[in-house]
Amino acid sequence: MLALLALNANIFVTYDWAIEALWGGRPPSSARTQIHTGVHAIRRALRELAAEDLLTSNACGYALRIDPGQVDATLFERKVQQARSASAVDNHDEATTLLEEGLALWRGPALGDAAGSFVTGARQRLDQQRASAIEDLIALEMRAGRHTDVVDRFSAVIDQFPLRERLRGQLMLAQFRAGNKVAAIENYQQFRTQLADKIGLDPSPQLRALQHAIIRDDKSLDVNVQTFATPFDSELPVV
Repeated sequence: MLALLALNANIFVTYDWAIEALWGGRPPSSARTQIHTGVHAIRRALRELAAEDLLTSNACGYALRIDPGQVDATLFERKVQQARSASAVDNHDEATTLLEEGLALWRGPALGDAAGSFVTGARQRLDQQRASAIEDLIALEMRAGRHTDVVDRFSAVIDQFPLRERLRGQLMLAQFRAGNKVAAIENYQQFRTQLADKIGLDPSPQLRALQHAIIRDDKSLDVNVQTFATPFDSELPVV
């Protein structure tokens, strides 16, 4: 319930909304009582932390009255948007700092051990936003020529987002530029197998083209050459 209120800060969450979000189409007969009990516990805990009542209630439901910047998810989204705006005017150092600050807000899985019908969708949305921010940060690091650092720092991220093609391509390119052509090719082969096994698809033409270019040591992959058409070391999208 707290997660639902925080993700919808300053918006009244009605009883019907909460019941649907927490139990889907199969709520228990005690659903309203459980919500009352949960909100009572939340209000008591927030009073101890903030010395004020942050929960507003009426006959229809409840609202968590806080600055949206006090919610990690909202603050993260804000910093990512600011980073993209900074990158759009070529302020790459500021963009890098903002992305680092945003990603530092992550201290574990999205929504922790929260449960409820709404949690899976919300968690997936937050995880995809995190993956996109990581890819944006990698793009900036590669632009700065820090390919070995990218490999060392972000290779393990593949295990969290195994089917993110942009992330895979970025790491392949970073591995190649860091002097590890074999690892880059193995990375592609692993992705191709995982993609086929899990969803029955092949890598995109862009990723296949990158793999072929790596195999033949294509000079267009050099960091200072812009002739190879690939999204994998591109700048942040302009917003």
